[in-house]
Amino acid sequence: MATMGPTEERKRRTEALRGCVIASANGAPDGKLWAQRARQLAVTHMRVTDLFGDSTSQALHNGGDKLGELDAKVRWARDSNVRLWVDLSYVRNLFVKEKVNPYYLGWQDWLPYFREVLWRNFPDTDIPYQDYPTVDCVALAGEPMVLWGNDNPVQQAGSADQYVWSLLQQVEAVRRLGYDGPVAAGGFIHLGSDGRGRDAHGDLFDQVARLPEVDVFTAHGYDNPTGDAFRNLAQIATQAAKPFVLEEVGFNDKADDAKAAKLAAFAQVAFMSGLNGVGLWNIGQYGDFDVRPDTAPKSAAAWLQVVDAVNGRRPAGSGGAAPAPTPPAPEWTEFAGDMTPGDKFIASLSGHALCVGPKSEWGSVTVSAVGQKRLATIPAAVLGDAKPQRTCYPLLKTDGTSDGATVEVWPNKTVVCNVPAGGGGKRVMPMMYAPLA
Repeated sequence: MATMGPTEERKRRTEALRGCVIASANGAPDGKLWAQRARQLAVTHMRVTDLFGDSTSQALHNGGDKLGELDAKVRWARDSNVRLWVDLSYVRNLFVKEKVNPYYLGWQDWLPYFREVLWRNFPDTDIPYQDYPTVDCVALAGEPMVLWGNDNPVQQAGSADQYVWSLLQQVEAVRRLGYDGPVAAGGFIHLGSDGRGRDAHGDLFDQVARLPEVDVFTAHGYDNPTGDAFRNLAQIATQAAKPFVLEEVGFNDKADDAKAAKLAAFAQVAFMSGLNGVGLWNIGQYGDFDVRPDTAPKSAAAWLQVVDAVNGRRPAGSGGAAPAPTPPAPEWTEFAGDMTPGDKFIASLSGHALCVGPKSEWGSVTVSAVGQKRLATIPAAVLGDAKPQRTCYPLLKTDGTSDGATVEVWPNKTVVCNVPAGGGGKRVMPMMYAPLA
């Protein structure tokens, strides 16, 4: 059993979460597409949510092989240098669906469901999910109903004290399973204009933030919260020495222009708000909340304004002495490959990152040699004196499978591939985003 209270190593891992950019993979069966979009949206963590939705029996017996679907997505996240944030709220939702009030259940009732995920082996390893190095946080049941939701008493905790008791039961279940990383709790959604909540009255938010068993304090941003609301919540978290992360924010407009306008407006609210991390709902393939850079470029650009705002960079049009100009559309520089001169590449600076990849709309490149070889050299006109950080992506075979080959951007401004013996020929190379060093 892991300790309930904080340890020095857990504190170190918790502090590393400051600056995180989370995105849910709900409704995203194509993990490759999710990972490509996530990289373009500056996402650092895939948030695993809503694993099961039918019944508690389904969750205990992996009905429909939902955990197999999870593994498939996680492989793409891992191979794209995107880390993991595992959300266990679905267990609470299943209890409510079956007319069982989850806030009165002891740790013994939660543990079997948590175990199915946390003790499952991470893809292609014999290491459990809970111990895998890129699983950075486990989130307890969020978006709670305390006094809210009296149309269905089963979903109500009924009091702040009962809700806090339930959180401690969930923490104990997670720690008894041996998970020793950061735990996030809260996910509060009814924030109100001052951030003090319109659901449970009194000091509930303070109680949760102060719990030594909770490492990260979280909220969700769907109630039109103001900058003052976030600053008040950030103060609560800061006084408890906890990071304050907005796990979710999103807008369900179908039109790119409308969604972009709302995300840009939210960036103004988020600027200097005290948020230590932000999460997008959602990068999926079906829902109206989804932000998809390939089909909604304006929304994607506005989301990057949110990321900049949360990390203390002034978003465009936020006022002050010198408003930041709207960034121009990227100008692509075309250049020939070094390994195969017939291959054409394009590169451009996008915000604080280099974007580089094949000009071919199918991502096709020809690898004529195996081992570690240079594919291309990025022209000096693109980067000037700037240096990209080393970044690695999978270099797939043309049938979409992987044999372990990778393609990298190096700080010496080259694109390098690593191809196993017998792996020469046509390959599929992604558009790569490499943060500037």
